[in-house]
Amino acid sequence: MSFEIFWDPKAVSQLRKLPKGISSRIVKKVKLAGETGIGNFKRA
Repeated sequence: MSFEIFWDPKAVSQLRKLPKGISSRIVKKVKLAGETGIGNFKRA
């Protein structure tokens, strides 16, 4: 099964506004979903 995550350019500025711990967890979760297809992200 192939998954693809589309990165929204606005997400970068939104992530910068969040505390570092929260933003790093979000980035790790997105990377995990992109690599394994596991997560609460919609398929493209």
